[in-house]
Amino acid sequence: MGMGLLAAIERYGDAAGQPLPPGWARDVAVDALPEGAAALEGLAAVLGWDAPQALAGRPRPDEFPLLLHDPARGWLVARQWIGEDDLALTDGGHDQPHGSQP
Repeated sequence: MGMGLLAAIERYGDAAGQPLPPGWARDVAVDALPEGAAALEGLAAVLGWDAPQALAGRPRPDEFPLLLHDPARGWLVARQWIGEDDLALTDGGHDQPHGSQP
């Protein structure tokens, strides 16, 4: 099972070498955020962050890590490509390979 948005953003920060400080989302009303992928845009607005941007096409190696949302699995962090079509994903703290279509 995937992880929640806040946990995924923390994992993303760690993977990017920019860990978030403790309590960074203390004032966020998570239950008030939209469902699914729209939650990231809502969270960014609440925190005053730049709006997230969707990537078109195959991500380049220098564009990792990436935050992904899968309706069935929740939020995931893609760390890198594994071969031609698989991604190394962090899913709730567990690293695993996964096809390029999470």
